[in-house]
Amino acid sequence: MKSRRIAVVGAGVAGLTCARALAGAGVSVTVFDKGRSVGGRLATRRIPPHAFDLGAQYFTARSPRFAALVRAWNEASVCALWKGRVVALDGAGGAPRPVEAIDRWVGTPGMSALAREVAKGLDVRTSHRVDRIERKGELLSLSGTSRPGATLGPTSSEATAFDDFGAFDHVVSCLPSNQAAPLVEGLSPHLAAEARAVPLEPCFAVGWVVDERDASGLAGLPFDGAFVGREGASPSSSLSWVARDSSKPGRPPGDRWVLHATATWSRDHFDAAEADVLDELTQSFASLFGLGTLRTSVGFVRRWAFAKAPHPLEIGALVDDDARLSIGGDWASGGRVEGAFLSGCALADRLLAGLEERG
Repeated sequence: MKSRRIAVVGAGVAGLTCARALAGAGVSVTVFDKGRSVGGRLATRRIPPHAFDLGAQYFTARSPRFAALVRAWNEASVCALWKGRVVALDGAGGAPRPVEAIDRWVGTPGMSALAREVAKGLDVRTSHRVDRIERKGELLSLSGTSRPGATLGPTSSEATAFDDFGAFDHVVSCLPSNQAAPLVEGLSPHLAAEARAVPLEPCFAVGWVVDERDASGLAGLPFDGAFVGREGASPSSSLSWVARDSSKPGRPPGDRWVLHATATWSRDHFDAAEADVLDELTQSFASLFGLGTLRTSVGFVRRWAFAKAPHPLEIGALVDDDARLSIGGDWASGGRVEGAFLSGCALADRLLAGLEERG
């Protein structure tokens, strides 16, 4: 196999999995991500001494390939079973109902630990926002902005201020579909069209530390995680998920909760002030269980613009060999953390097969 340089854009589960497989096969891989750290929606927010899983709440392992990796993570103390009581609520005050009894895993001491484990030894460039992919001869040139917190899409003032990120033989985008489409459209319109066909929904995540004056009421709730509106949704509910985050293994002491808003509510209130979002969602939670007014000693809000694909693909890897571009992510492989992993595997498998064929 001839030496090849491959760039992976996006250091979430899919991108890191793809990069890990390529690097393991001897391919030179560089991973770029606009965030300050790896993981994407495998995010853990730390407000010392507290920590919250603010994106993916847990994961399951149904495929043999992912199950084998989860066993290895478990043996390395990177993940553990969450034995919390998970139920479904109708959002209108009905009694909790049991949900499917499956193994639910979490990263330890937080979900972001999984991404850090996969990223070990890889060439990962965080705070690198890729804005352009251009063809230069037989190579693809990447350019963008190198600064913490940059988001995809340049402003007019940045139009001539791109940094050169290097030239590569192939570029893999493991960004959310809404972000992958404009990035690859200039070189592969059909890949962009396939990504646009899988829109993603937004989600507000709220985390808070329980005030001691409210601790007894919350302690009496008969669950640790709940899907709100599952199996008979209440259209008026602003919440889709609630979790006693501190019930997960390996977490620091304290009583902490994480709430996720519905896609509709998140879309309708996406530009609202964070203080208003925190108050609205915590009080919706309180109203759901007749808890009165909840007080928050510590609280935060996170806007996920591209949280979930309501109708993900089952393809895994979308490849344009002529353009030397590939795209994927959980949205291309059934959703969920496991879907992101399987997409990363599929992308790497396709690339390695192509490299072998070309010798």
